[in-house]
Amino acid sequence: MKKLSTLLIFILAIITINSKAQESAFTVDAFSDFSTIDLSNASQTVVGTITPVFGGMDFGPDNVLYGLDYNTNQLYEVDTSDATTTLIGSSVPPSTHIWTGMAYDPATGIMYANAAYGTATGSSNLYTIDLTDGSITLIGSQSTATAIGCIAIDDNGQMYGLQLSAAAKIYLIDKTDNTLTLLGDVLAF
Repeated sequence: MKKLSTLLIFILAIITINSKAQESAFTVDAFSDFSTIDLSNASQTVVGTITPVFGGMDFGPDNVLYGLDYNTNQLYEVDTSDATTTLIGSSVPPSTHIWTGMAYDPATGIMYANAAYGTATGSSNLYTIDLTDGSITLIGSQSTATAIGCIAIDDNGQMYGLQLSAAAKIYLIDKTDNTLTLLGDVLAF
């Protein structure tokens, strides 16, 4: 689990793009700095310090940014103007899992969250999450790729997942049952 936490800190330049505005993205770094990135020139501006340790973030309905703290299993709303957070509620995965991703599907209005066992053998679970109280509903569990660390949904409603391991891979994820189809390997640079 420590190995996954260390890897998440490196990846935790979580970049979340505001789909309605497209001119900026937001990131949280390993030092808890919440920043905006101007997508026209890649300049970064620190907005403030954020206390939760987010394992997943995404914009939901009405352009609101949400994040799941993987240490406390709490769902927060994040104010992008000053980095303040508002607790919504508890979102507790199995005790052996941590939150590793969030993705909103604007076509259906559903927010999804992924919780993974880590880089060891286990499972990765996909959930829907209620943005009013943090409650979660299990969609499915899979052990094909146990370290899904990031999820995203494209404009056509297709969900993707990145397996965090020495040989990183990208999978297509079926949102109805969490089955995976390998899309391809991620090449190291």
